[in-house]
Amino acid sequence: MDEERRARLWRAVADRVPGGRDDGWARAVCVAAAALFDVDAAALTLYSTSGVQELLAVSDEWARTAVALRYSVGEGPGDEAHVRGAPVLVADLGVDQVRWPGYAQAALSEGVAAVFAFPLVIGGIRFGMLELFRRRPGGLAAAALADASVLASLAIDAILGDAEAARQAGREWPGPAVSSQDVHVAIGMLSVQLQLSLEDAFARLRAYAYAAQRPILEVARDVMQRRIPIEDLQD
Repeated sequence: MDEERRARLWRAVADRVPGGRDDGWARAVCVAAAALFDVDAAALTLYSTSGVQELLAVSDEWARTAVALRYSVGEGPGDEAHVRGAPVLVADLGVDQVRWPGYAQAALSEGVAAVFAFPLVIGGIRFGMLELFRRRPGGLAAAALADASVLASLAIDAILGDAEAARQAGREWPGPAVSSQDVHVAIGMLSVQLQLSLEDAFARLRAYAYAAQRPILEVARDVMQRRIPIEDLQD
Protein backbone atom coordinates (compact mmCIF):
# COMPACT_ATOMS: atom_id res chain seq x y z
CA MET A 1 0.00 0.00 0.00
CA ASP A 2 2.78 2.45 0.90
CA GLU A 3 4.57 1.85 -2.38
CA GLU A 4 1.33 2.28 -4.28
CA ARG A 5 0.71 5.53 -2.41
CA ARG A 6 4.21 6.81 -3.14
CA ALA A 7 3.89 5.94 -6.83
CA ARG A 8 0.51 7.63 -7.09
CA LEU A 9 1.68 10.80 -5.37
CA TRP A 10 4.89 10.95 -7.39
CA ARG A 11 2.89 10.74 -10.60
CA ALA A 12 0.72 13.59 -9.35
CA VAL A 13 3.84 15.68 -8.77
CA ALA A 14 5.48 14.71 -12.07
CA ASP A 15 2.36 15.65 -14.00
CA ARG A 16 2.66 19.18 -12.64
CA VAL A 17 6.32 19.86 -13.45
CA PRO A 18 6.50 22.72 -15.98
CA GLY A 19 9.14 22.47 -18.70
CA GLY A 20 12.23 24.63 -18.58
CA ARG A 21 12.06 25.52 -14.88
CA ASP A 22 14.88 24.62 -12.52
CA ASP A 23 12.54 24.87 -9.52
CA GLY A 24 9.93 22.72 -11.25
CA TRP A 25 9.91 19.66 -8.99
CA ALA A 26 9.77 21.55 -5.70
CA ARG A 27 7.00 23.84 -6.88
CA ALA A 28 5.14 20.87 -8.36
CA VAL A 29 5.03 19.32 -4.86
CA CYS A 30 3.32 22.47 -3.59
CA VAL A 31 0.88 22.66 -6.48
CA ALA A 32 0.06 18.97 -6.16
CA ALA A 33 -0.50 19.27 -2.41
CA ALA A 34 -2.88 22.19 -2.84
CA ALA A 35 -4.85 20.22 -5.42
CA LEU A 36 -4.90 16.83 -3.68
CA PHE A 37 -5.53 17.54 0.00
CA ASP A 38 -8.53 19.88 0.13
CA VAL A 39 -6.34 22.83 1.10
CA ASP A 40 -5.87 26.19 -0.56
CA ALA A 41 -2.09 26.54 -0.70
CA ALA A 42 1.20 24.85 0.15
CA ALA A 43 4.82 25.82 0.69
CA LEU A 44 8.24 24.18 1.05
CA THR A 45 10.77 25.76 3.39
CA LEU A 46 14.39 24.81 4.11
CA TYR A 47 16.04 25.38 7.50
CA SER A 48 19.73 26.06 8.06
CA THR A 49 21.58 24.93 11.17
CA SER A 50 21.64 28.56 12.38
CA GLY A 51 17.85 28.75 12.28
CA VAL A 52 17.60 30.90 9.17
CA GLN A 53 14.94 29.71 6.76
CA GLU A 54 14.72 29.77 2.98
CA LEU A 55 11.43 29.63 1.12
CA LEU A 56 12.03 27.06 -1.57
CA ALA A 57 8.73 26.98 -3.43
CA VAL A 58 5.06 27.90 -3.05
CA SER A 59 1.84 26.99 -4.80
CA ASP A 60 0.80 30.66 -4.99
CA GLU A 61 1.46 34.10 -3.53
CA TRP A 62 -0.94 33.58 -0.62
CA ALA A 63 1.25 30.71 0.60
CA ARG A 64 4.28 32.99 0.34
CA THR A 65 2.53 35.51 2.59
CA ALA A 66 1.60 32.84 5.14
CA VAL A 67 5.21 31.64 5.38
CA ALA A 68 6.57 35.19 5.57
CA LEU A 69 4.34 35.88 8.57
CA ARG A 70 5.66 32.84 10.43
CA TYR A 71 9.25 33.73 9.55
CA SER A 72 8.81 37.30 10.75
CA VAL A 73 7.26 36.48 14.13
CA GLY A 74 9.39 33.39 14.75
CA GLU A 75 6.57 31.09 15.80
CA GLY A 76 3.77 29.02 14.37
CA PRO A 77 2.77 25.43 13.61
CA GLY A 78 5.59 25.09 11.07
CA ASP A 79 8.30 26.07 13.52
CA GLU A 80 6.85 23.80 16.20
CA ALA A 81 6.75 20.88 13.77
CA HIS A 82 10.39 21.51 12.84
CA VAL A 83 11.48 21.52 16.49
CA ARG A 84 9.44 18.44 17.39
CA GLY A 85 10.28 16.56 14.21
CA ALA A 86 6.64 15.54 13.93
CA PRO A 87 3.59 16.91 12.14
CA VAL A 88 1.62 19.71 13.79
CA LEU A 89 -1.99 19.79 12.64
CA VAL A 90 -4.11 22.84 13.39
CA ALA A 91 -7.67 22.45 12.16
CA ASP A 92 -8.79 25.82 13.56
CA LEU A 93 -6.16 28.48 14.15
CA GLY A 94 -8.73 30.67 15.88
CA VAL A 95 -9.16 28.01 18.57
CA ASP A 96 -5.46 27.16 18.91
CA GLN A 97 -4.15 30.72 18.66
CA VAL A 98 -3.09 30.75 22.32
CA ARG A 99 -0.18 28.47 21.31
CA TRP A 100 1.20 31.04 18.86
CA PRO A 101 -0.49 34.38 19.64
CA GLY A 102 1.75 36.51 17.42
CA TYR A 103 1.52 34.25 14.40
CA ALA A 104 -2.17 33.49 14.85
CA GLN A 105 -3.16 37.13 14.98
CA ALA A 106 -1.24 37.96 11.82
CA ALA A 107 -2.23 34.79 9.97
CA LEU A 108 -5.92 35.06 10.77
CA SER A 109 -5.92 38.61 9.46
CA GLU A 110 -4.58 37.24 6.16
CA GLY A 111 -7.30 34.61 5.98
CA VAL A 112 -5.33 31.60 7.24
CA ALA A 113 -7.81 29.46 9.19
CA ALA A 114 -6.03 26.07 9.32
CA VAL A 115 -2.39 24.96 9.04
CA PHE A 116 -0.91 21.49 8.63
CA ALA A 117 2.90 21.27 8.91
CA PHE A 118 5.00 18.21 8.03
CA PRO A 119 8.77 18.23 8.68
CA LEU A 120 11.23 16.98 6.07
CA VAL A 121 13.53 14.49 7.81
CA ILE A 122 16.49 12.40 6.64
CA GLY A 123 18.07 10.04 9.15
CA GLY A 124 16.77 12.05 12.09
CA ILE A 125 18.03 15.35 10.66
CA ARG A 126 15.26 17.92 10.25
CA PHE A 127 16.03 20.26 7.39
CA GLY A 128 12.77 21.46 5.93
CA MET A 129 9.02 21.79 6.10
CA LEU A 130 5.96 21.16 3.95
CA GLU A 131 3.14 23.41 5.09
CA LEU A 132 -0.47 23.26 3.95
CA PHE A 133 -2.79 26.24 4.44
CA ARG A 134 -6.56 26.49 4.35
CA ARG A 135 -8.83 29.52 4.34
CA ARG A 136 -11.54 27.75 6.34
CA PRO A 137 -11.35 25.69 9.55
CA GLY A 138 -11.46 21.91 9.41
CA GLY A 139 -9.16 18.93 9.74
CA LEU A 140 -7.73 16.71 7.03
CA ALA A 141 -9.22 13.30 6.39
CA ALA A 142 -7.18 10.28 7.52
CA ALA A 143 -6.28 9.36 3.93
CA ALA A 144 -5.16 12.91 3.20
CA LEU A 145 -2.99 12.95 6.32
CA ALA A 146 -1.31 9.72 5.25
CA ASP A 147 -0.78 11.07 1.74
CA ALA A 148 0.63 14.37 3.05
CA SER A 149 3.16 12.54 5.23
CA VAL A 150 4.33 10.54 2.24
CA LEU A 151 4.44 13.65 0.07
CA ALA A 152 6.71 15.32 2.63
CA SER A 153 9.20 12.48 2.15
CA LEU A 154 8.83 12.72 -1.62
CA ALA A 155 9.57 16.45 -1.37
CA ILE A 156 13.13 15.52 -0.47
CA ASP A 157 13.46 13.67 -3.78
CA ALA A 158 11.85 16.62 -5.55
CA ILE A 159 14.37 19.05 -4.09
CA LEU A 160 17.25 16.83 -5.16
CA GLY A 161 15.59 16.40 -8.54
CA ASP A 162 15.61 20.14 -9.16
CA ALA A 163 19.33 20.33 -8.46
CA GLU A 164 20.09 17.29 -10.61
CA ALA A 165 17.98 18.57 -13.53
CA ALA A 166 19.87 21.85 -13.51
CA ARG A 167 23.22 20.04 -13.35
CA GLN A 168 22.39 17.79 -16.29
CA ALA A 169 21.30 20.82 -18.32
CA GLY A 170 24.62 22.51 -17.63
CA ARG A 171 23.07 25.18 -15.41
CA GLU A 172 23.55 26.13 -11.80
CA TRP A 173 20.44 25.46 -9.77
CA PRO A 174 19.11 28.91 -8.73
CA GLY A 175 18.12 27.66 -5.30
CA PRO A 176 15.23 29.02 -3.25
CA ALA A 177 12.51 31.19 -4.72
CA VAL A 178 13.34 33.76 -2.04
CA SER A 179 17.01 34.09 -1.15
CA SER A 180 17.93 34.53 2.51
CA GLN A 181 21.40 35.84 1.71
CA ASP A 182 20.36 39.35 2.70
CA VAL A 183 19.13 38.03 6.03
CA HIS A 184 22.46 36.31 6.67
CA VAL A 185 24.37 39.52 5.86
CA ALA A 186 22.09 41.66 8.02
CA ILE A 187 22.45 39.25 10.94
CA GLY A 188 26.23 39.43 10.63
CA MET A 189 26.16 43.23 10.57
CA LEU A 190 23.94 43.42 13.65
CA SER A 191 26.07 40.85 15.45
CA VAL A 192 29.16 43.01 15.02
CA GLN A 193 27.53 46.40 15.57
CA LEU A 194 25.50 45.40 18.62
CA GLN A 195 28.02 42.83 19.95
CA LEU A 196 25.45 40.05 19.93
CA SER A 197 25.57 36.38 19.10
CA LEU A 198 24.24 35.46 15.67
CA GLU A 199 21.17 33.92 17.30
CA ASP A 200 20.44 37.09 19.31
CA ALA A 201 21.04 39.26 16.24
CA PHE A 202 18.54 37.18 14.30
CA ALA A 203 16.02 37.51 17.13
CA ARG A 204 16.53 41.29 17.16
CA LEU A 205 16.00 41.52 13.41
CA ARG A 206 12.90 39.38 13.61
CA ALA A 207 11.47 41.40 16.52
CA TYR A 208 11.92 44.64 14.58
CA ALA A 209 10.19 43.18 11.52
CA TYR A 210 7.30 41.96 13.65
CA ALA A 211 6.87 45.30 15.44
CA ALA A 212 7.01 47.17 12.14
CA GLN A 213 4.65 44.64 10.49
CA ARG A 214 7.07 44.26 7.59
CA PRO A 215 8.58 41.18 5.89
CA ILE A 216 11.90 40.29 7.46
CA LEU A 217 13.62 40.25 4.06
CA GLU A 218 12.71 43.90 3.50
CA VAL A 219 14.01 44.84 6.94
CA ALA A 220 17.24 42.91 6.29
CA ARG A 221 17.84 44.87 3.08
CA ASP A 222 17.22 48.15 4.91
CA VAL A 223 19.77 47.13 7.53
CA MET A 224 22.31 46.37 4.81
CA GLN A 225 21.69 49.74 3.16
CA ARG A 226 21.80 51.45 6.58
CA ARG A 227 18.32 52.85 6.10
CA ILE A 228 17.41 51.77 9.66
CA PRO A 229 19.35 53.57 12.44
CA ILE A 230 21.26 51.05 14.50
CA GLU A 231 19.79 52.49 17.70
CA ASP A 232 16.34 51.43 16.47
CA LEU A 233 17.52 47.83 16.69
CA GLN A 234 18.83 48.05 20.22
CA ASP A 235 16.78 47.11 23.29
